[in-house]
Amino acid sequence: MVKEFPLSCHLKCFGKGEPNLETIFNALTFLGNEVALFIISMIPLIELRGAVILGAALDMNWIVVLVVSVIGNMVPILFYCYLAAKSSIG
Repeated sequence: MVKEFPLSCHLKCFGKGEPNLETIFNALTFLGNEVALFIISMIPLIELRGAVILGAALDMNWIVVLVVSVIGNMVPILFYCYLAAKSSIG
């Protein structure tokens, strides 16, 4: 069951046609809370801090939040290591 992100109505659009934060989190949770956590934890500036807060706001089990967030946080490292190895060879 997908639950909408409970942000207050104080968040407004930044400009005409631009989505606000509530719209972005609702779009991410459309495929499931775990997928949203996974994506949020891969974003470099947000990472685990944002994913843990999102998981708490969605009333998810803390063990699931921790596991999904840490795995999502490690995925970009695989790409960084691959690119570093590829660039050092040639």
